[in-house]
Amino acid sequence: MSSTTYFYPYASDISSITRGNPTVIVTTEAHGLLSGNIARVNTVYNGTMPQINGLFGIVTVLSSTSVSLPIDSTNFDAFSTNANQAAQLVPIAEINSTLQNAEQRIGPNNPLT
Repeated sequence: MSSTTYFYPYASDISSITRGNPTVIVTTEAHGLLSGNIARVNTVYNGTMPQINGLFGIVTVLSSTSVSLPIDSTNFDAFSTNANQAAQLVPIAEINSTLQNAEQRIGPNNPLT
């Protein structure tokens, strides 16, 4: 039995980040995220727009390759791609309301109902 765990959606390489509020992120391929997922932006190895590195927010899907995050990046440094290291959009969680019934096991024997 393998101890490797695979998560979906996977981290997506970022091709552009638009400064603004909200921040719009475009990925190089389909990201597979759903509105309500929570994603973190990793630019630490990319070296551009360092102010956004490690910030996260609830995703609003705009298209199969673009999302917006409720981050005000208006005054951040400009983002540019780096051929040596890709910046990534990493899914880290979902908002509680999408998992609440599964987590609480809502049913006739649930003490919370």
